[in-house]
Parts: sequence; structure tokens; C-alpha cells
Amino acid sequence: MQINSKNGSPVVLIINFHSTRNAGDLALLLSNRQLLQEAFDNPRIIVSANWPDEEAYAEYGFEVVPSPWALAGVRPENPLPKQVTNLIGTYTALWRHRHHQTPLKGQPDLPWKRLYAAYAAADVVVGVSGNQFYSSGKYGWPFPATYASVSLAHAFQKPLYILPQSIGPLRRQWERRMLAKGYGRARRIYLRDSISLRLAGELGFPMENVSYAPDPAFDLAPADPMEATNLLQAWGADMTKPKLGVTVIAPMGRSFVTAEVMNYYTVLERTLTRFLQCYTAQVVLFNQVSGPTPNENDGEAAAALCSRLKAQSLEAVHINQVVRPAQLKASYGLMQAFLASRLHSGVFALGMNIPTVFIGYLSKTRGMLQALELENNVIDLRDLKEQDLWEKLSYTWEHATQERRALEVKMPAIKAASHAPAPSIREDFFRYHG
Repeated sequence: MQINSKNGSPVVLIINFHSTRNAGDLALLLSNRQLLQEAFDNPRIIVSANWPDEEAYAEYGFEVVPSPWALAGVRPENPLPKQVTNLIGTYTALWRHRHHQTPLKGQPDLPWKRLYAAYAAADVVVGVSGNQFYSSGKYGWPFPATYASVSLAHAFQKPLYILPQSIGPLRRQWERRMLAKGYGRARRIYLRDSISLRLAGELGFPMENVSYAPDPAFDLAPADPMEATNLLQAWGADMTKPKLGVTVIAPMGRSFVTAEVMNYYTVLERTLTRFLQCYTAQVVLFNQVSGPTPNENDGEAAAALCSRLKAQSLEAVHINQVVRPAQLKASYGLMQAFLASRLHSGVFALGMNIPTVFIGYLSKTRGMLQALELENNVIDLRDLKEQDLWEKLSYTWEHATQERRALEVKMPAIKAASHAPAPSIREDFFRYHG
């Protein structure tokens, strides 16, 4: 077998990674690296990223190249026609050089040439865990920019594996056809929730290649508890009081219906006010996502909510800084219960056996909890009502001890199952190469 890596392990290109400023994304990237190291011992891993210039890549030792999404200039400040034109030009250049086997001459550091070199060097292409393929925006953009990474894997004739993802919801027929074409040719597809598994069947994926696997971030190693304690105390948390951890989602621009987001903020504030009036406790708000764009930054919404609670002389603390995933997970482990609007804040909390109520804003949340037999713990954002949230939150708080014991029984099997893709991918990859 001919492979490109000097150490005898494959070169792996991870595609469609979004941003290290999203703690859930970064946790998935770190967990995916662990899975790939389990599968291939010591592979060279290259990450194709939407925001490739962030400082955390160097901090964690990742080799990074820009994604087609990045090369298209998918940014709020760039006009949509320019983004589309950039994507077409980038994809055409990559495809032309690959198809005609023409050498890349001069300026090897040009961003598109770095991406080309990554695909050319890769022995295997891996779709990063997450939820990259769902309908958004008025015209479905930037779905094609995300899909381009999958299409290039096939254009370069690389075996494609999809680590545990969610797919959908998909509102447009062309999105469904596009994803069915790209993922239908993958050698193994791992999906992390029941709704995605049903959608895979509807789309005509070859189901013999589709498997369920839990989100790998459930088994992300947390930081030392004392490090988390020091963080909480630095922001004014009282460690003698029981705490409710909370994440608040940013407005997210065109991804949400404005009226639903405004209702969400109102219901959340009223519910937390009632909670703090009923229980001797402290609410601790965390920034699970701090970018990469202002519309994705949870900090402003969390700060505003904290200020309104404090104005009523209620016990609220906002950890208003960028915190890495391991430190967040350890901090969530110091809570008595958790109220998660960001999916991976809930994954972190459950992974620490903390009873958690979810406010879901895509089908991935309900589908994941269905697969874990925890569906009663979720309310959809679009259907959010104050009394419903209060009933779930108060029940979880009052029964936290029993629910924690149940999680202590349930979570070890979930964490173990999250590693299942590694040996399966290894076996298939070496069989593929003969």
C-alpha cells in the first residue's frame, strides 16, 4: 500500500471545520483527532477550516489550510454575488489542476494552492463531527460552499469517512439531492441522532454504510476541577451555594426567526427570575461560543441577561471570557443542574453527569436526546413557553440527585460507544487500500 505519510500512517484531511471560537466545534475537532489517532496510530492530520487564521490552531498543534468556504469569502461584509463567484473560481481552479494533472507553479503559499496540496497529499478525507449541512438563509447559501469540500474529496478520488454528525433539516430539494450525491459515495457515515438517521434513509444513503455513534465530545477529557473552581471564583461565584449553569444563544442573524428569538430571551429571563426567587441558588452564565462573527458571539446576550437579573438583586454571575472546552466541561461539572441553549454545553454537562434541560434550535438537539433516551429534557426554541420551561427546570433542579445517579449509570456506555468509529474506519481503510 502506498501512503503519503513518512511515518507509515495515513495523511488525514479533516474537512468543513468551522471555528475554534465555538467551544463545541473545537471540542469535536479535538475528539475527532483522538478518534483518528486511535484508528491510525500517529497520522499526519490537516484541517481545512472556515476561519483558518485563529490562534487556537497553533495552541493545539493543528496544521491548517483554508476551506472552500473560506476561499469563497463567506463573510457578512462580502456581497453574496462575490462569494458565489469566488467559490466557482476556486473550485474550477482546483478541479482543473486535478483533472489535467498540471503541476502547481510558483507562489505555493497562495491559499487555494495550499488547499490543493492538502487534498493531493491526503490518503483519506474525513468530515468533521458537527452539523454542517442544514438549510439556512434566503437562498440556501452557504450550503454549496460547505458541500464543495465533499465534492473535492471525490474529485481527488480520496476515500471519504464522516465522523458522527447531524444532517438537516433540509427544506430545499436541491440541497437534499446534493447531499445525497456527496454522502452517498462515502465509505462510512456516522450519525449522532435519530432524526438524522431517518433523514439518511429518506435521502437514499446506502444504509449499509450508515451507523449510529454518539457525539464524541461526551468523552472529551475535562480540566482539573480546581482549575474550574478558580475560574468561577475569579468571576464572583460563591462556591458555598448550589449553582445552575446556563448558556444563552446569540441572535445568529438570518438563521433564526426574529420573533422566536425575542420570545426566547423573554421566556429565559422570566424563568430564571422565578428560579432565583424560589430557590437559594446562583445562576452562572457561560459563553459557549465567542465568535467568529458578532452574530455568533453569545457574550453580549449573556451579559445583558445577567445585568437584568442583577438589577432585581438576584444571584447571577457571568463568566465573560473565552474558555477552552476542557475548562468549560470541568466548570459545568461543578453545577447542580444545567440549562443549555448551546447543544455542546449540554453535551459537556451530561458528560460530567450533570442533569440538563435543553432548549433546542435545530433538529439535532431533539434527535440526539432521542437516541440517548433523554428526549423529555428538551424544548424546541420555536415552541418555547414559560410554563413548560419552568416545569422542566424546576423538576430537574429538585430531582438533581436522582437524575445524576441515573446519568452515572448511563454515561459510561455512551462514552464507550463514541469511540466505535475508530476501529471500523481503520479496518475499512486498510481493506480499501488492499
